[in-house]
Order: sequence, then structure tokens, then C-alpha cells
Amino acid sequence: MTPEPGGAAAAGSPAAVAAALDALSRGGSAVDAAVAAAAVQCVVEFPWGGIGGDAFVLVREPSGRVVALNGSGAAPARLEAAVKSGSKAPRFGPISVAVPGFADAVGQAHTRYGALPLAELFAPAVELARAGVELSGELGRAAERVAPNLESNSTLRQCLEDALARPDRTLALPALADTLEVVAADGPAAFYRGQAAEAMTAFVRGRGGVLDPDDLASHSSQWVEPITAAYRGATVAVHPPVSLGCVALLELRLYERLGLGSTDPGDPKRIDAMVRCKHAALADALAVLGDDPGAAERAERLLSDEHVEARVRGLLEALPEELAHPAAGLGQATSPEQAAGGLAAGADTTCVAAADGRGQQAVIIHSLFNEFGSRELDPATGVLFNDRLANQTVGTGPGQVSGGRRPLHTLHAFLVERAGAPAVMGATPGGRGQFQTNFQVIANMVDGGMGLQAAIDAPRWLSGAPRRPGADRRLHLEPALGPEAARRLRNRGHDVALTGPDDVELFGSLTAVGLGPDGSPIAAADRRREAVAAIL
Repeated sequence: MTPEPGGAAAAGSPAAVAAALDALSRGGSAVDAAVAAAAVQCVVEFPWGGIGGDAFVLVREPSGRVVALNGSGAAPARLEAAVKSGSKAPRFGPISVAVPGFADAVGQAHTRYGALPLAELFAPAVELARAGVELSGELGRAAERVAPNLESNSTLRQCLEDALARPDRTLALPALADTLEVVAADGPAAFYRGQAAEAMTAFVRGRGGVLDPDDLASHSSQWVEPITAAYRGATVAVHPPVSLGCVALLELRLYERLGLGSTDPGDPKRIDAMVRCKHAALADALAVLGDDPGAAERAERLLSDEHVEARVRGLLEALPEELAHPAAGLGQATSPEQAAGGLAAGADTTCVAAADGRGQQAVIIHSLFNEFGSRELDPATGVLFNDRLANQTVGTGPGQVSGGRRPLHTLHAFLVERAGAPAVMGATPGGRGQFQTNFQVIANMVDGGMGLQAAIDAPRWLSGAPRRPGADRRLHLEPALGPEAARRLRNRGHDVALTGPDDVELFGSLTAVGLGPDGSPIAAADRRREAVAAIL
């Protein structure tokens, strides 16, 4: 039965929300709406998410069942021919490219939950790619920032500079429009096999990479069970490994066990405790997680009462830098920054959340990884490739990557369910800031009883900003938290920086929807960037 029109959507751009609402108005499901929006984001949020990147999907069915899709791609099988074991893959360029998972992920989600034809859902994205989008706002600033730093013979540089030189600063992507149209008409298999696959891999290999047709042909997204944890009467679900979503759950579990009573997001004692929980949770997760069959079980063990009880001992007394090492027995005493490799923070990634009139909810979070990904743009297909292997150490240990294995991802979505409150689903960009932003917003809703928009609007902190020299462990505070909070946190041993207006990209851009107990939809979007929310 086709879902009734109605619902809500929130996404990183107005055009994406418009596409989602159009799908909902025509009886599309929440997944239809999210797919339509994500396709549009491949065009209007070109630097941050696209068909050359990865996608993770979280769906709550009308029955309340929750399912997750891991749409990440593996490293090329011949990775070790380009990067020797123990060395790091380059941050940008053809060797940083992993198999793009976006097309298969949205295709599988649509096959399972879609109500409208894929060609209809991709049509707004195809039209925008052909007509072009204006390089203004965040998109324009990204183009201006990156284009001058690209190689003189770079296809991406030429594409951006040509658009910036036009009086209307319009970026048209006709080759990408053709690729999206083919995938919409023939299904994702047309991306991973045949003419498109041959063209993409020939381009990457011609640039010095090791992506082969067999790497694309062997790719498939994975339907997986979410991992869940209880938090003060709520149930929270996230993506399992290779996603690091379990970091958000461990943060919540540790913070609950500390038993602090404050519900004020600006309370320095609360911030101090939450940051300490972040340090411990990230260090413990990176010490044991990777792309292997036992990773989900190890993530569950991190969330066990035994581990949480042991980890909170001395948590409030230790120096913050001491907590950046895993608990005894979990792994090597490397810092999160060493283990995380390329797990970046900043203006990367985008996401969409949607709810329909029949009680389905869906989130798609997708990413090229760093801004403009690998910076490798194939002129034949219009595909801008990810740099998912950026700075990743090649090897078989936790937090490492080898040929044919998926690297760890910060990408994850969350679901929060509690009695008498809307079932809320959301996600945020921000690299390793994702599980910090989600931690804060969930705590704001559950501890303080804030509504969804208020929980998102509340002032935030971010621990670590690896793109900023010397700031991997710095505690960044939004201006609203003020100098007194900064002083008190310094007294607790934190390296604190009060941020300014130009630092807004540090703190994410959460988009979320919810369905109340009566089925009424809500939607909320972060005012920190250009995200919007709407109810149909």
C-alpha cells in the first residue's frame, strides 16, 4: 500500500528539503524522500557528499523495527601495491580513493522501502546538475578556498574556476547528470559494472591509483542490526561497526553512570564530565574496532555494565590527556589522533532525515570524507571521488585498513525512543565531531526535557579539530558558553579555546525528524549552517 501524503524532512540545503517534500506529497515513503534529497545533495552540496562517496542509512519501520544499512566501500584490493604496510595513505589524490558506496546504498534502501520509481526520485538532481547551481554561500566559499590549491591540470580546478569566472557563477555538471540518469533508469548495477565502471577506474588508474573494475563489481552494501543502549529511560540506536556510532552510546553510558544532576548545557561541570566521557569512549573504541566479523560483538562489550563500571573509576580525577588512551587490556596505548588517522572534523559530509504519513522514518548520511574528497573529478562520468583512505594506516590491526577491507567511519545516524516523547532520528556532519554533537543533543533532550529544536540550538563544545594545527586535543567552546566557563574548564586541565563566528563549521549541522505518539511529525535543523527543516 502506498504511504499517505504527509510527513516531514530536514536536510543540509533547501533544495534537498524541497525534493524530499515533493516525494512525500506524491505519496512517497520516508526512504523515497531521503533518497530524492540525497541525490540533490550530490549536486548542491557537491564538495561534501556525492555519488563518489559513501552512505549509511537508518530506517524505523511503522512497526517500530529499526534496520541499518552500511553503505561504505572497501579499499581497493591492490592497496598494498601503492602503500606499504605500516605507512599512511595520502590525504588526497587517487590513492586515497575507496570504492564509492553511495549508489548501491540508496539503491538497496529504495528497493526495500521505496514506493515511487527511482527515476522520479533522481529527476530533481538530474535537472539541477544540467541547469547548474550558483556558487554562493557555503558552496561558493568552498570553491574559492579549494580551487587555487589544486594542481594546474586538475579537472576539478578547471571545473570550479570556469564556474567562478562566469557572471552568474553557475556550476553545471552535465556528465554527473548523465551518470545519475543512467543509475536512476538502470539501477545501481550500472554504476558498478559496464561503461561507467570502466570509465571511472580507467580515470583513477590513469591518475596513479589502484581502483580496478573488480573492486567496483564486488561491492555490496550490508544490512546490519543497529546497536542499542539504554540511557536514563530512553533507548538509543546507532549504526554498528565499521561505523563508530558506538562511541556516542559509550559516551552516554559513561555519563549516566557518573550520576551528575546538571541539565544546563553551559554548566562547566557538565561539560568537563562529558568531554572526559568522549576521550574515554573514543580511545576505547579505536583500540578494538575494525572491519571484521567480531567488531559488533566487541562494540557491545564496550557498552557492558562491567566495562562502563570499570571505566568511570577515576574518570573525573584523571588529567584529560590521560583519558585519550584506551582502558587497560583493550589495545595499544595510542592516542585517538594516532589511531583515527584520517578521521577528520569540519565542513564535510551531509545528511537528510525524513518521516512519512504512515509512520516510517529514515536518515541518510553520506560523505566524500574531506571537503571535495580526493579532489579527483572524472570528466567522463562527472564523479568526484572520495578520499576515504586519507591518512589511514595500512595494516590489519584495529583502526587500520588493508586491501578489500572497509576503513572505520565516523558516519552514523541515531534513533532516540522514550515513553511519551517523539521517536527522534537524526544525523550530523563533522567527522569525529559527529558522536560529540549527537551526544550533546541526545543528553539535552533526555536530561533536560528540551524539545528537538531547542536541543539542537543549545550551545556546544567540540573536543579536537584535526584540521587545525596543534588542535587535536583542544576543547573548542561556542561563544555563548562564555569566558567564565572557559576559565573553569582550564582549571580542570582542558586546553580551551573560545571560538568566533568563523568557527561555526566546527560544531556540526544536525538535521532530525520525529514522530509523536499520535503519529504527528516534527522536524528540526541546525541554524549553524544552511540546513532547513519543514513539515508537509
